[in-house]
Amino acid sequence: SIDPLTGQIDCIKSIDYEEYSSIELHIIVLDQGLQIQFQSICTTLHITINDINDNTPQFSSDDYFFNLFSDMPRYSIFGQISAIDIDKNNELIYSINPNPYVTINTHTGHLRLKYSLHRLIDQILNVTVQVSDGLHQNQTIIFISVKSFPDAQQPILLSEPAYGLTINESLSVDSIIINAYRRFQILSSTIDFIEIIHDEIKSPFSIDQQ
Repeated sequence: SIDPLTGQIDCIKSIDYEEYSSIELHIIVLDQGLQIQFQSICTTLHITINDINDNTPQFSSDDYFFNLFSDMPRYSIFGQISAIDIDKNNELIYSINPNPYVTINTHTGHLRLKYSLHRLIDQILNVTVQVSDGLHQNQTIIFISVKSFPDAQQPILLSEPAYGLTINESLSVDSIIINAYRRFQILSSTIDFIEIIHDEIKSPFSIDQQ
């Protein structure tokens, strides 16, 4: 507001740089009508708002979950923590509570494994991570679930690159023409999915997924 007698301009509510980076005030001055014709002048006052560090950095998530295998090599990067600060020109610094398994890049938030996870199989490791803008600090928790690496399965091998079969044209619908597992000599228990790949023509055959 402006005092009409002294011309003093006062701030009547809080100003946030994130809402206004600059403000223009248009000011008009009158001569109080002491002359026959009013005299007035109009000008503009440009106000620039300086940004100060008044906001706390915020993580992109309240907590973070990672699923890792116990045989993950040491020094592997397995994830990243990120935070934002709506105050401009603030460098964010990440840190992590002391622990024997995980380190964090102080500038990028990348998480790196520094020790074998074999002792944590079927356990969940939780570690607190902090972020600071030099004045304000925030924290979150990362949860790491450790699983043992599954045993490698034997590859599916076929004895021939292609197989032949002859049938009669009068074959009735729903007739069984072949058992693919037996013909190809593979165990059905090792197969998760089997399907016929159709070309441009519609195939008259279907395969039992069971």
